[in-house]
Amino acid sequence: MTRPTRPDWSALLALLMSPLLGCDAPPASGRPTHATTTASGDLAVAAERAEEATHGAPDDERERTPIADARGFSVHEWGLIDVGARGAELAARAVPGRPPPRRETIATPAKPVLYVHLAEGVDELRIDLGVRIPGGAILEHWPLTQTIEDGVSWSIVARRESCRGGPYPRVTDRVCRLADLCEAAELALYETREGACLEHGDQRHNLLFYRGRGPAAPLPLDVSVGARGVVTVRRRALPYATGDFPLLRVIRDDGDVRVVPARLEGAHIELPHLATRGRCPRHDPTRDGRGHSCDEVRAMEIADAVADFDAVFARSGLTPGERAAFERAWNEELVRPGPAGVRDAILYWLPTDAADAIMPLTIEPAPTAVRRAHLVRVDLRR
Repeated sequence: MTRPTRPDWSALLALLMSPLLGCDAPPASGRPTHATTTASGDLAVAAERAEEATHGAPDDERERTPIADARGFSVHEWGLIDVGARGAELAARAVPGRPPPRRETIATPAKPVLYVHLAEGVDELRIDLGVRIPGGAILEHWPLTQTIEDGVSWSIVARRESCRGGPYPRVTDRVCRLADLCEAAELALYETREGACLEHGDQRHNLLFYRGRGPAAPLPLDVSVGARGVVTVRRRALPYATGDFPLLRVIRDDGDVRVVPARLEGAHIELPHLATRGRCPRHDPTRDGRGHSCDEVRAMEIADAVADFDAVFARSGLTPGERAAFERAWNEELVRPGPAGVRDAILYWLPTDAADAIMPLTIEPAPTAVRRAHLVRVDLRR
C-alpha cells in the first residue's frame, strides 16, 4: 500500500492525519456552545493562521477557480444539512409546535456561508440577497438584518477589494445568549481572500451566514436502517435524484473511525452493519509490509475511501479558500475520533437543484452563476 496524495477534500483527513503522521493541517473550529470563551479577536488571528497554512501568504501564486464572467458577479455557498434516518422524531424536537407527519423529511441547514465574487471590470455592485427555508425558520444569521417569515434578506454593496469582517459577536454577547447555538462567533475562521468585500449598513463583511431548521422538500435519497443494522439507500422519484451518488458510511467513536465508500448507481443499495475496531495500540510494534503503523494504515485507508467525494467537491466550483473554510468548519465533527459529532452516518453531496428546493435563494440583480456545495449527513441513530 502506498501513501496517497492528500485529496482536496481534506475534511476527512486534515485533522485525522495531523496527529498520526505529523502533517501540518488547518485548525478545526468545532461547534461553539455557550460554554465557549474564545473571543472574536482570537478567532480572527486563528483564521489568518489557518488561511496561510492552507493557501500560503497573500502574495503566493496558487490555484484559482474562475468565479464569474465579464457580465457581473457570482455567488458561492457551502454548508451541511443534518437529517435523521427517522427524520420526524428528530424534527419534532427541532420545530416546537409544528410536528410534521411521521415520514416527512426534516432538513437542518447548518452553517451555510455565502460569498460574492465580482467579475473583472466590475468594481462595485448593489445586491439584494435572500434565502428561505419554506415552512421552517431562520435560527441565526449574520450580519444582523430583518428576518421575513421563514427567511432572511440582506441589501449589500459588493466592492472588489477583499476585507476582514466583523466585529463578530462574542458568545457572551446578548445576541449569542439568546440563541440555542452561536455559530456567528466563529465566522472569522471561514473568511477568505478571494471574495468581494460586502458592505451592509456601516459595516464591512467578508461573508454572509445563516442557520435554520424546518420541514423541507424531500431529499433525493431515502436512508433507512433495517434488521441487523443493514442500511438501505433508495433513490427517490424526483427530478434532482438522477445520476450516480458517491456515498460514505462513517462510523466513529473515541478511538477509531471507519470510512467505507459506496456508490448508488441504480434504484437502491444495501450497506452491511459495521463496527469500529478500537484504538490503535499506543506503542504499536506491528507494521505492515511497507513499515506503516496501525494509525498510518488507517489514515491511508481513509484517503483511498474519499477519492470520489474529493472529485465531487472539486467540481462544485468553489474556490480553494472556500473549500478550505468548509474543512475548517466540519473536520472535527465528520471523522476525527472523539465524543463530538455523529457516531454513525451516511454522507453525500446534495445536487444544486435539491439545494434550490430546500433553501431557495433570491438574488437581485441576477448573478451569472450560483455555486452551492452542501453535504448531507444522515444520522443513522436518530
